[in-house]
Order: sequence, then structure tokens, then C-alpha cells
Amino acid sequence: MSSLRVGCICNPDAARNRQALSKVRPVLSEMSNAIYAETTSTKDYASILCADLIESLDLLILSGGDGTLQQGMSALLASKAARLPKLALLPAGSTNVAATDLGGGQGLVEAVSGLAKQLPNVVTVPKQPLLIRASESDPPLVGFFLGIGAAPAAVARYRRIRRPVRGLPLLDAAASVVAIGGTILEIGIKGEAFPHVVSGEMRVDGEPTRIETASLVLVTCLDGLFKGVTPWWGQGDAAIKYLQIGLGAPSLLKHMSGILRGKPDASVMKSPLYASGGAGRMVLSRVANFTIDGELFRMSAGQARLTIDAGPKIDFVRLA
Repeated sequence: MSSLRVGCICNPDAARNRQALSKVRPVLSEMSNAIYAETTSTKDYASILCADLIESLDLLILSGGDGTLQQGMSALLASKAARLPKLALLPAGSTNVAATDLGGGQGLVEAVSGLAKQLPNVVTVPKQPLLIRASESDPPLVGFFLGIGAAPAAVARYRRIRRPVRGLPLLDAAASVVAIGGTILEIGIKGEAFPHVVSGEMRVDGEPTRIETASLVLVTCLDGLFKGVTPWWGQGDAAIKYLQIGLGAPSLLKHMSGILRGKPDASVMKSPLYASGGAGRMVLSRVANFTIDGELFRMSAGQARLTIDAGPKIDFVRLA
């Protein structure tokens, strides 16, 4: 048994957990000498992760997809705990962008086994998640990547495509590729007719960008979204990276490959309809629909002003 005080929250309905829960549940529960809980409800996180429990933990394991991690991290910071534990993100969902970025490119069973072998001497890397607020009076939504415009359209398309293949990891992953690729084609082909647009102003550290109406805004604190996909440049050492593509951006399909690799053509960098860089704070006005770590959010009041900050540094376990 590890000398660390370890807790685990597992989403048994996450795609990879459904396939391998009988194998990983015994290992996770054995590692979790403080608390082991399974939940599929977003309402449970706040009640499970109270400040007293959080402050008592040395390590918290979150086993689920990107949505599970977003909900867990939001509950952690909303608790106002004076001390946060190390976090281990296990790639147990259909999309596991954050876990992969933190070194978890292997399968779920291998990741759980590797984490068990690391204890108690885990290797960590500090990361700052995004703090996303639609109101100063509400606790922030906490996540690693936010998308507006085409991103919610891609997520909605992915959910439609994946219904018949839900629970089959390889086909589930293929559905995400088809959804993203289809949305990129829609932007490039429809151009100004593309319905999912961002018409509000975007400010980066107080300064407005040149783009007034965008088809895509992407904001992240991760190094990469998928393997080899790093669609930003000019960010320096800023915690927040962003990409903004203006509506009707020229030759989008032609330049998409370079943009996705963070190596755009010189004409893209000169164009007023492409913007990328780094920030400490971003503000987007008149936002209706957006995604955080693949989860869809719709503003009940119609539109909102989103403020995005880099959150506190958290030590995340680097999975071997």
C-alpha cells in the first residue's frame, strides 16, 4: 500500500472504462486508500470533493474522458480548498486529449498499471488549466481547451456520428476524426454561409484582435490537442494559447494542414483573417455556445461575455 493518501473518482460510463472496468476497478480501488467513488452524474462531484477531503489527499485520480476531467477539476477549484493534491488523469473516455498531452498516450489498462507501479514516487509536471467565467459571481468552469464557433458544431456532429458506435473505442475515435474533418470542410466550402460564427469582439490582454467575425476560436493551456495537432504560433511562453480564424478566411482548406501543425504559410501570418498568439487573459463578447474539453455549453440567457484566465499551477502526474 502506498504511503500517499490517494483518492479516486471513476466514471464507469466513460467509453474505455466500459470496456475495461473489470480489469481496472480492482487496481484503482486498491490504490485508493482514502476514497474510491464511481459516478456518472455531474452533480456528484461537488458533494464528493469537499474541501476537507481534498486537503487530506496527496493524490487524486480521475478516471474518465475529457468531460469527466473538466467536471472534476471544476469541483476541485470550486471547493476553495487551501491545498490541492497532485492529479492523475487516466485516459478512460472516448476523447482523452488532456491525459494524452500529459504523457498518457497508452491504453487505459496500461496507464492504470503504470500509475500503480509509480506509487509512491510519482513524476509530476505543473500545468495551468483555463478558468472560464460567464459571470464574476459564479465559480469558474475549469478545463484545458475551449472552442467557440466551429468547435461546438464539430462536437454536435461527433455526438450524432458516434451513437451507433458508442462503446467501440476504435470506431469512436474514427467518429471524432470524421466530425472534425467534416466541420473543416464545411467552413472551407460554405465560407460566409457558415452558420456557426463568433460575431463578438475578442480581446487579448486588453487589446482587440483584428478579426470582427470568426468561424473558429480555439483557446488552450495544453501543448497539443491531438497527436501532432498544435494549431497556434507566436505564443512565446504565455500560459494561454489561442487561434482565431476569421469568417471567409482565404484559402482555408489549402492552408489547414500547416495551421494544424502550427506551421502556417507566410500568407496566413500576414492575413488579417488569421490570428494566433499567447495571452494571460482573454475576453470574448456575445458568446452563445461553446465547448470545454469536448463538453457542450449553451448560455441560458442567449449570449454571455466569457473571461478566460490561466488558473493556478497544479501538479499532474506524468504517466509513463
